[in-house]
Amino acid sequence: MRWFRGLGVRLRLLFGRGAAERRMEEEMRFHIEMEAERLVCEEGLSPGEALRRARIAFGGRERYREEMRDGRGLAWLSGLRLDLKLGARQLVRYPVLTAASALSLAVAVALAVSWFEFAHDFARPRVPLDEADRIVTIRNRDLAAADRDFNSEPRSLHDFEAWRAEVRSIEDLTAISLIEYAVTTEDGRFATLRGARVTPSMFRLVRVAPLLGRPLTAADDRPGAPLVAVLGHDAWQRLFGGDPAAIGRAIRLGSQYATVVGVMPEGFGFPLNQEVWTPLQESAARYARRAGPAIRVVGRLADGATLEQARAELAMIGQRAAAQFPETHEHLRPEVTRFARGGGWEARVIAALNIPLLLFLVVVSANLAALLFARTVTRESEIALRSALGASRRRIIVQLVAEALVLTSLGAALGLAAARWGLRRGMDLFFEVQQMRPPFWFDFGLSAPTVVYTAALAVLGAAIIGGIPGLRATGRALRHRLSQPGAGGSGMRFGTLATGVIVAQVGLCVAFFPVAIMSARDLIPDREVTEFPAEAYLTGRVLYQPATAASPGNAQRARGEEGQRVAQLLDEVHRRLAAQPGVLAATRASRLPGFNHPVTELEIEGDSARIVGARLVAVDPNFFEVMGARITSGRAFRPDDPASGARVAIVDEAWARGAFGGRSAIGQRFRLADADEQAADWYEIVGVVDGMKAAIGPGTPVGVYVPLRPAQHGSVQFYLRAADEPEALVPQVHALVTSMDARLGIADVAPLDDVWRPVQRSDAYFTAALAVVGAILLLFALIGIYALLSFTVAQRTREIGIRAALGADPKRLILSIFARGFMQIGLGIALGAALVSLTVAGNAEGLRLVGGVAAGMVVVGLAGCVVPALRALRIQPAEALRVE
Repeated sequence: MRWFRGLGVRLRLLFGRGAAERRMEEEMRFHIEMEAERLVCEEGLSPGEALRRARIAFGGRERYREEMRDGRGLAWLSGLRLDLKLGARQLVRYPVLTAASALSLAVAVALAVSWFEFAHDFARPRVPLDEADRIVTIRNRDLAAADRDFNSEPRSLHDFEAWRAEVRSIEDLTAISLIEYAVTTEDGRFATLRGARVTPSMFRLVRVAPLLGRPLTAADDRPGAPLVAVLGHDAWQRLFGGDPAAIGRAIRLGSQYATVVGVMPEGFGFPLNQEVWTPLQESAARYARRAGPAIRVVGRLADGATLEQARAELAMIGQRAAAQFPETHEHLRPEVTRFARGGGWEARVIAALNIPLLLFLVVVSANLAALLFARTVTRESEIALRSALGASRRRIIVQLVAEALVLTSLGAALGLAAARWGLRRGMDLFFEVQQMRPPFWFDFGLSAPTVVYTAALAVLGAAIIGGIPGLRATGRALRHRLSQPGAGGSGMRFGTLATGVIVAQVGLCVAFFPVAIMSARDLIPDREVTEFPAEAYLTGRVLYQPATAASPGNAQRARGEEGQRVAQLLDEVHRRLAAQPGVLAATRASRLPGFNHPVTELEIEGDSARIVGARLVAVDPNFFEVMGARITSGRAFRPDDPASGARVAIVDEAWARGAFGGRSAIGQRFRLADADEQAADWYEIVGVVDGMKAAIGPGTPVGVYVPLRPAQHGSVQFYLRAADEPEALVPQVHALVTSMDARLGIADVAPLDDVWRPVQRSDAYFTAALAVVGAILLLFALIGIYALLSFTVAQRTREIGIRAALGADPKRLILSIFARGFMQIGLGIALGAALVSLTVAGNAEGLRLVGGVAAGMVVVGLAGCVVPALRALRIQPAEALRVE
């Protein structure tokens, strides 16, 4: 009870500091005046003399003020304020060291903070919806599927209707089928929008009211009801310029017309980044089980219901379905997860990758601690005097840590600002290059946990930077200094700290710079690419959208006869595009080469089943001719190769050199490594092409090309070489495609130069980031290595003087100085080479870069030893023996 009363008094004193000090001043003045009056009356002193004697008798006022502050528990605060002021003065006193240290800390903090924010957003997505943590996703997991990571069954229309009727722990169950719409307005505006066919309950689920108009209703979802659409804010701006009169207007969605009935607020894009929503208008009665459109099912936990209750309820329904329909549901089990779910092994892996960045910050801080240790040595007498006057070891260490906190706070502030700008810019460029939009809940700002994490990094850095010198400065060396004040030289030594820091610094440089230089070289476009006339090409995709969803029988035919008709239709589109006025040539590829392209593993025949990676694209026979590449050996694709089913391939010349080690690629055979051994077809290489790096632009080079077959025509990228400006062809191409068939549309139509530009900006951004980070690290490494070696040698001045007085040969002295320095440099080079060996193994250019960086470190070490060694040799032995 007494403790609580004391705490109350302390809190009143803490938050009422001004009033408490005013009351104390009044009381002191009152007592002094009363004592002065007594002296005037009893001893007959003059008022001035009486006041002087009263003040002397009362004592120093500042002592009472300090005691009151101690009583409030704030003595440490005034001490900390003084330590921080001293730290700020130290920064101003050594501007070069401050700038280099702050920039190095900023780089380390920016890297750690950026990755922490990315991991935090991935593990704990912040969905801006009411009670978003209660929104859940239901999916059927196929326990018999071979791939455990992708074993869900999305064709769950029958199950969705059963869940909607029976589940009580989840309300507002919604089915969502994602689709891409080619949208055209009445006045000819067109756009390709990411859409979703949804049940109207979605709008109750998200609890977001439309900005204009109304949401979808149950009447809209009835089969045969007039088609309506709700637009996203960006789509409304693009198609109607933000005109409120858009409500009630008609738009064409693929082959159907719809009436706009609502516009959603800015930033809304449920479930991911959708821009238009139409009613699903599907009934399970039209399909067999495990047939029909692919859907996602989401809902909201009912009031009072928990996720565990929902899982138990769905498990019972799943077991009942497995018993009733064993032919389709024997291995299906419904699974409930949070919509904004985080965690999982992916989140843990991403979070774990922050550990190397944190260790990098620790290394930088330890390097700074060693570097600033030299400055601490110059204050050895000050520290010894403070200790002699009664300052505890803890108080001295706290002072040094507080002074370091000023430096780390500056570095953390710079790093936080750099992370905020760099993360936003980097993610914007990433999604632009990937031709994607991020999920609507993505916020590239910095969260509160990230700011707290940054503050923790600043404290950690200060503890290392100030704590290590503080521990060494107040250890045995200080006791020796106090007991033998006349001893010459400093008792403080680096010991193994300097060796460890120098080795780590050199190792990081040797490991980082070769990889960074090679990465930057890959990102910088070469002359061939920059000279390619990308501005003369128009590229885009042709979309085919069936008017209605196919029944199971129709879906089967779509893979057969209907698939052939679609291929013929798209061939006709291609022929007409090539014949358009202003089009010099036309060709197609399965995708935009060099962009968003996965690596395919290929098995080389007769080469001990060797597996090599390659980016593989299917192209038209005239692709290389239209794109300005040349066949250097073998032959080009023939017009009949696609239709005949010939398993032939043309490979890039640079890829062939790496894959076949200088042997001729013509006649070599390969097959897809992950295909079934019995069904995998062998492809024969019939040609080698050069000059395709220019045609695919700044993206990742493609290694293997195969003929584009009719079955692949449903998803192709077209290229048109224009006689004049390719932008002028856009309305013409759109009109041609949409007039040929109502089910056709086009997407992502743009000059090839516009497609390349985000990649070029991204490459330039990351190249600049590598250059800035590398330059700062190199500068700090040079300063650090030079300073540490110089100080290590300077510490041996007394030893050198004694050895010189004893007649040691100067050459032997220099050799002993250089031996230790170069041993540390050599260990660092060995460490860095071991770290980078996995990256550049077998790469002659990488090995040359490692050697170049290692030679640079040797030169730095030489400079770090030569200057102080020559200075030490010029000192007379008698002077060296008197060095403090």
